[in-house]
Parts: sequence; structure tokens; C-alpha cells
Amino acid sequence: MPFHGRNGTSVVDYAICDQDLFSTVTHFVVKEPSFFSDHSPVITWLNIETNICNKNLAHANDTLKRLPRQFCWENDSTQKFKDALRSLSTQILIREFLNGNELTTNVNTSLEKVEHILIATAKRCLKIKPVKRHKRVQSSSNKKWFDTECRFKRHELRKLADQKHRDPLNATLRVEYHAVLKQYKTILHNKRNKYYTNKISELQFYAQL
Repeated sequence: MPFHGRNGTSVVDYAICDQDLFSTVTHFVVKEPSFFSDHSPVITWLNIETNICNKNLAHANDTLKRLPRQFCWENDSTQKFKDALRSLSTQILIREFLNGNELTTNVNTSLEKVEHILIATAKRCLKIKPVKRHKRVQSSSNKKWFDTECRFKRHELRKLADQKHRDPLNATLRVEYHAVLKQYKTILHNKRNKYYTNKISELQFYAQL
């Protein structure tokens, strides 16, 4: 949905549906900005008189599949991958695929065979990209340095955010909201630094006793 903010607009328009319904989409329209939100509404029309799919194939795509592994491609990966494709084990897989009947019987089976050959080859010569684990962001409100001043400023910021959502085209509210947001972040930064600076000073003082 298009977002209308202080620094301009960002347009990322899409509607999510099942792949079996994609052929029934007849229109896709982005409406004018609304007073009730920062985003413009998106409307999609479906032709409900269309026969979506055969009953026997209605649930053929219900099973979710894991995303394929990601490999690190480095400067020498091209040559490594070519050498791995020429290896005896990979050549046996390619020969079995070319001599099989999948090429003329089932496209999906052929695609799975080719995918298996490529992934097996990549595993022999490429590094697997590690999965990044995102740390859970902890709330600042339960910190010892989060005092009354922080709570009052947070309350002011949330109040302005509610007003901004009710009147998204009000430029004055937007400027005020971003100003208070900057003040709130500055207060949190200063309170946090002051708290830890005092703690370090206390530890240094007791260490000298």
C-alpha cells in the first residue's frame, strides 16, 4: 500500500492471494489517500464466475515447502562450480537424468532432478550462507533508567501518533510528531548513557577502596 509520510511517499502496491485465484483477477486499483490512515487503499476485483480449478487439484498446492539454501558466491566460485560439474559423481547424475524418461513424461519431476543436481554440486564446492538470528528487541520501559520523564514524553508521542493517524494530511501534526519523536529518542539516549556512566563510576570507586 502506498505510504504518505513527511519525507514523501513510497509506492509498494500489491495484493496477496492464492496462486489458483491469480487468473481470476480482473482489476487492480490504488485509491486516493484516506483521512483515516497514512496509506492509500488498494482494491482488487475478482471474477467469481470463473471456474478456479479442478476439484481434484484444489488442494494440490497446500503443502508449504522450505526455502532453498543460500550459498556464498565468491571470486573463485565460478571455477569451483565448473570443476564440480565435471566431477565423476556429478556426471553420473547428469547421465542418469539424460537417459531417464522424465524429460518426456513429467516437467515437474524433471525440474526436481535438475534442482537436485545443482544443489548437490553446490554443496561440494560452495560455502552455505549462515542463517542470521535476529535478536529480540527488548522494551525500554522496563529498564531502570526509564524514569517519569521518559514516560511523559512517550505518552506525548503516542498521543500525537494517534492524532496523525486520524488526520494523515495535516502537515503541522506531522512536523510536531517527528520533532517529539526526535526529543524522545534523545531523552532515552541521554538517560541510558547517564545511568551506565554512574554505574561505572560507582564500580571504579568501590574498586579503589
